[in-house]
Amino acid sequence: MRIILCLLSFLYFNIAAAQLSYTAEQHFSVGTSIEYEVTNLVNLDVDFSTTGENTNWEYLDFTQTRKDTTDFIDPEDSGYKSSFCLSNFYVFNCNSKFDEVTSVAVKGADTLGFGEIKAENIVRHYLKNDNAYSETMIGMTVAVNGISIPVGIEYEKADTQLAFPLAFGKVDSSESRLVIDLESIGVNARIARNGRRLNSVDGSGTLKTPAGTYNNVIKMKTLIFNMDTTSYDSSIFPISTTMVEYKWYAEGFSGPVLQASGVVLGDSEVISEVRYQKNAEVSSLSNVAKANNVAIFPNPFHSELNIRSTDFEVDEIKIYNVLGQCVFSHETESNHTSIQPKLKTGYYFLVIYSDGKRAITRKITSL
Repeated sequence: MRIILCLLSFLYFNIAAAQLSYTAEQHFSVGTSIEYEVTNLVNLDVDFSTTGENTNWEYLDFTQTRKDTTDFIDPEDSGYKSSFCLSNFYVFNCNSKFDEVTSVAVKGADTLGFGEIKAENIVRHYLKNDNAYSETMIGMTVAVNGISIPVGIEYEKADTQLAFPLAFGKVDSSESRLVIDLESIGVNARIARNGRRLNSVDGSGTLKTPAGTYNNVIKMKTLIFNMDTTSYDSSIFPISTTMVEYKWYAEGFSGPVLQASGVVLGDSEVISEVRYQKNAEVSSLSNVAKANNVAIFPNPFHSELNIRSTDFEVDEIKIYNVLGQCVFSHETESNHTSIQPKLKTGYYFLVIYSDGKRAITRKITSL
């Protein structure tokens, strides 16, 4: 009996160890650029809510898609550092205070507005560390009497979107508060948002999208409860909304490879947008399964790149430039290898060899 229990325990922990643990290293960082296929015509019969271990999700029939590229930039290049520091009276410590607030930024909506107010060039700012990924600041340019004024507004309480690491069975919640008060620039408007976010990693298994097959994924459901209070010209407009998001994270890929978003109306969910990463892999593969069981992170990278294989041994790693010239080579007998190739900024192709044969090719970016 003791032997049987030991064997069962061994099997359980090895199965658990094989499941994906999505960490901060894999998530968005400066230089990340992701191409999405997006559709707003979602069949109401499509079920995104399936949960459980060893689940096989298959979403292949998306029509009327459009392309969308999301670029993650250095907050220094967002254009809102000076306005953030000036509004908070950070004069001599502007650099350090700004770095404490944000580490990566991404372009948001082109325009937002209500009444006679229009905000343009919206940039969302985030802070990523080993424990969390949070939206901490929003930058926008507001037109006042024909003059464009940049405004950088820090969250009173950051919106923590992810608590790392993500793993099957994890549940977490967070609260946030953002106040956009434009009176200081001569606009009689104030927007306050109190939010609550509930994340539940309720699935693990395999995923198929039109881009390809992912053999090691976890699925997370998020409920977002927002209470918005808008004050404009002595009028107050309170609006309460509940939104839902389903996200699938795959080993070796930054951000969700599939995301379905919508609203909750009573007891029903209405999914209004689905987006999936355009490229499941860049390879000359002889085995698709191998591609989805190798993690290459972070990508883009500055100096160090990690390669981790979960189901086969890596013999050699080579990196080629866009001209096909080998610029780096490293032999190994480990399933988890760290390399420091010292490359110039640009795009390269990383080739992994197993059993003396080329197994996987991935595009990487050196910063």
